[in-house]
Amino acid sequence: MPNQGASQDNFNQHAPILFGVLAGICATIMVLLIWRNEQTVTHRETMAELNSEADLVESLVRQRLDALELIMRGGASLIAGDTQPTDEEWQSYVAGLDLEQRYTAVVGLGYGPYIDRVDLMRFQQDWKQRTGEMINIQPWGLRPEYAPVIYLAPASRGTRSLIGRDMYIEATRRDAMQRAMESGRPWLSGPVELFLDSGGSSVRSLIFYTPVYRGGEHPVTVAARRAGMLGWVYIPFRMPKFIDMTLKSVKRKLKLRISDATAASNVVMLAEDPGLAGKAFRGPIARNIPIYGRVLRLEFFGDDDAGSERSQWVLWSGLPLALATGLIAFLLARTQARAHVLARDMTRAHARSEALFRSAMVHSGIGMALLDDKGDIVEVNPAFTRLFERDIGALHGTHFASLLDHGSVGLVEQGEEDGMRMEIRRFARRNGELRHVSLVYGQIPHRDGVDISLLVQAEDISDRVRSEARIRALNRTLELRVDARTRELSEANQQLETFAYSVSHDLRAPLRAIDGFSRLLSERHAAALDEAAQGYLSRIREGAHRMDDLIGAILTISRVSRGELQHQPIDLSALAREVVDELAASDPQRVVEVEIAPGLRADGDASLVRTLMQNLIGNAWKFTRERDVAHIRFGRDADGRYFVEDDGVGFDPAYAGKLFQPFQRLHSESEFVGYGIGLATVRRIVERHGGTMQAWGKVGHGAHFTFTLPGVLRENDDEHQA
Repeated sequence: MPNQGASQDNFNQHAPILFGVLAGICATIMVLLIWRNEQTVTHRETMAELNSEADLVESLVRQRLDALELIMRGGASLIAGDTQPTDEEWQSYVAGLDLEQRYTAVVGLGYGPYIDRVDLMRFQQDWKQRTGEMINIQPWGLRPEYAPVIYLAPASRGTRSLIGRDMYIEATRRDAMQRAMESGRPWLSGPVELFLDSGGSSVRSLIFYTPVYRGGEHPVTVAARRAGMLGWVYIPFRMPKFIDMTLKSVKRKLKLRISDATAASNVVMLAEDPGLAGKAFRGPIARNIPIYGRVLRLEFFGDDDAGSERSQWVLWSGLPLALATGLIAFLLARTQARAHVLARDMTRAHARSEALFRSAMVHSGIGMALLDDKGDIVEVNPAFTRLFERDIGALHGTHFASLLDHGSVGLVEQGEEDGMRMEIRRFARRNGELRHVSLVYGQIPHRDGVDISLLVQAEDISDRVRSEARIRALNRTLELRVDARTRELSEANQQLETFAYSVSHDLRAPLRAIDGFSRLLSERHAAALDEAAQGYLSRIREGAHRMDDLIGAILTISRVSRGELQHQPIDLSALAREVVDELAASDPQRVVEVEIAPGLRADGDASLVRTLMQNLIGNAWKFTRERDVAHIRFGRDADGRYFVEDDGVGFDPAYAGKLFQPFQRLHSESEFVGYGIGLATVRRIVERHGGTMQAWGKVGHGAHFTFTLPGVLRENDDEHQA
């Protein structure tokens, strides 16, 4: 019995401690569980808020790119018209867009035509006829295809220097341009360095291309798109400024990093704060956005300690009060209150979204109508009522098709992927006036409680339709005038050929008679003529010979300007050597050191190019005759221009403009014989081949002539371009 009593006492003594320890352990476990739960809830709430921010950023980026697409489509419509715009018209159109204020990241709106190697010369000649200037393709060289920049606005000193720059030579740009051409849709390039930023800039940029087809059509097949391709309207923009412009009105908690995830390289284009990359939230916030042919990866970074102070407070305040059930009730009530706050915020967000939509409907300048599954009008905005001249009450429940005439005037475009459809219809106003309206139908996804199926946007384009009709009429009138001018030009060419024939035959006959009779008079009656009379006869014969030579010179220039060019590969180095050998054989007493660069080749008319080389090298040979040892060089400079230079008598640069005028001479005939047509002939040959020519010189220090022949071929072209 004493042992049983001792055991009971011992139990009574230690039971409170045991129960206290057990209660403390249970309370501590409960507090730790509550603390862990609070951490999880806080993190989930923070992630939900930040995911909402990520959704907003993604939506704004898409909207801004869509806005750039609309700008390019406007430029494409201008290019695809019946008449290609001038540079002034392009600059005026872009100035109206106010890109510098509305889109600060955009460098400009440009256009580059699609040109293959066969059409390059024709494009350069057409450009010269339109603008009066030759366009230089940069970099120079022979390639299968070209896409030079011909329009870029707003104009500045930097953008003007890009005119003629070939975008097709750079791989990243070429890939985006080809995909846009073959798909018929706008396409984003990969990260590039803009030509204006060349020189080691670290700014990552993208270029947005949209294809332009002949007549504004949209060919169905890839082959048809290639055949109907006119070129690309494009917008280059710098990614850091683009993001700053897009998100400047958004209050953000996260730093953003954007990279191009289209390829495996995952090139980073923007990192707002690289130092936060190591503090990514658990379950990283990242979005892959497939848009316009690229996959942009948006990654958001922040501090993982968000909300940690609240959970620490729960831990340290809960431990002393672990046994208090009131604290548990408080935490439960607090959790429930937080749930109510989240529900209230979600309700407000939905109401705000609906209010924004209503505001956009009311203040939009374009008519909008919401249709149900049957095509009946559910709701319209004020612009729609003004367009159709009906009250909102009268339009509700009206079948939309009843407002329009039967049948479309023209189906513009239909996209099966995005559910968009556009067409042009007619409708009659109350006074009987017929108007044209452009309709854009957008599918609205079905959701529970929503009876709306279509969003229709209606815009009055009657003035534009009438303007296009007037333009087509003017184009037809212009075509008739061009035909008339062509006939007049053909008649003028025939008259020129008749005149050349008269010069060749009719004018030379009297000259031969004058020379013949003067020679007979001098030979048979020399005894009856004194020395003065003999001198007169000699001068008469010399004048007849000079007139005959001048007539021959006129015929030479005429032949150079007429006839069809016969293009073929020409070895310019070998041709120059033949000309030098002929000159050396005709003037063996001269000592002339001639340097000819090897391997120079070109495409051109062999006969005309030989005449060009004979005149240029012959001039250098003639005007170095006062040198004991003359020097002549023929080669090609770093810019791809051919040159012929000598160390002869040279010329005054002030009179360089006379060099290429027929019968203009800078030296007297007593010094150097000739008629002043050699360089005029050379210039006409170069211009007929689509090239340019320039001359430099200094009296007593020789002359330097440069010229270009498009379609240049060299064995080391690839190395030269690299």
